[in-house]
Amino acid sequence: MNAISIHEKRGYDFELLISNLLRGGVLLSLFLLSMGSVLTFIHHPNYSHDASSLHQLTTSTATFPHTLSQLKLALLQMRGQAFTTLGLLVLIATPIMRVAVSAIAFFYERDRTFVLITLTVLALLIVSLMLGRAGG
Repeated sequence: MNAISIHEKRGYDFELLISNLLRGGVLLSLFLLSMGSVLTFIHHPNYSHDASSLHQLTTSTATFPHTLSQLKLALLQMRGQAFTTLGLLVLIATPIMRVAVSAIAFFYERDRTFVLITLTVLALLIVSLMLGRAGG
């Protein structure tokens, strides 16, 4: 009975970890996206009353960081677009981290089938991100 309760506690701990990971990722993303919006309007107050200026921000010609080095530099410069980009990256990474934590949980539960399935899903997610990056 004691072994079952330890196993159940470990499962509960992983469920709690996954729950906190998802909640924290979404909240952090929301914070970063909000901060990016606020900084953008602080640096460009004309966006709030000039439709043509705002249109520049919402078109494909808008300048958002595309590499990690550009993102780091833009974050240090407190550019709103950088915080928006980071917020979107956190939002994308959150479910991917959930899959990785699930793989660890299944490993500790010694469920080889689900470890294999979860690692396959994780690999497909990572490959799709890399292919999406190469195509854009």
